Amino acid sequence: MSHKKWIVTLTSDERKQLLDIVKRGNAAHTSVRRFNRAHVLLMADDGKPDASIAEALHIGLSTVERIRQRFVEGGPRAGSIKRNANNRGSLMQVGAEGCSCTGNGSCTSQSE
Repeated sequence: MSHKKWIVTLTSDERKQLLDIVKRGNAAHTSVRRFNRAHVLLMADDGKPDASIAEALHIGLSTVERIRQRFVEGGPRAGSIKRNANNRGSLMQVGAEGCSCTGNGSCTSQSE
């Protein structure tokens, strides 16, 4: 068994929030991406190997690894990405300090 660098350990509150996402499923218009991320984190917390998680959810092994890494580095909201309404072709990263950065490198303040 290989040593994992990104060990997911959920608090009871984080687990409850993720279970709520999984239980609501499509009824709450939860995106497939968010639904899969919740499943990955729950299964990782249960000690399932990455290969089993990837196979069960029909996603790539590297996707599972990236989800683990983002969670460990930044918590459950890490890596939240939403589409930029003005430019559907680029992604907008919303940072903790309240600025939005698009894929072309331009950043704006949320207060603008």
